[in-house]
Amino acid sequence: MDKLYGDDLRVGTVYRFGRHEVTHDELVEFAQKWDPQDFHSDAAAADDGAYDGLIASGVHTMAINQRLSVEAMYRHWHVIAGRSVDVRFLRPVRVGDVLSGQGEIMRIDHEPDRRRAFVAVERTLTNQTGRQVLAVSTTLYVHLAPTPGDQLRSRAAP
Repeated sequence: MDKLYGDDLRVGTVYRFGRHEVTHDELVEFAQKWDPQDFHSDAAAADDGAYDGLIASGVHTMAINQRLSVEAMYRHWHVIAGRSVDVRFLRPVRVGDVLSGQGEIMRIDHEPDRRRAFVAVERTLTNQTGRQVLAVSTTLYVHLAPTPGDQLRSRAAP
């Protein structure tokens, strides 16, 4: 599949994510390295805590969401860079949860003078029961398709 440029993207397009099962070892290993709070990394302490067991770090949940988003959408686009991320944690992610979700293009603003498009995407992550665990609003820049003039300028550059 050829990568899509900003000109190819359409508001309202929905991209379905693959699935990811959260294992005990993955959850604890991530927490021990990046967010070593007891309710993420120590099963005994977590059992006595507010969540009645281990829960994934929010950063871990965001990382899973990013991986699924890249696989479903971003690796198929000519992405320049991200601009902003707004994250809402809706419910805990636990060992054994199978996460999936979707991303929907909400807005596209073409910036022809900069040869890019500003793209706003709403992403959601749900668990195996269909309950939302994460909502993410992302904005990013995507290249516009090259024009014949772009090719001539790049050849003339030293």
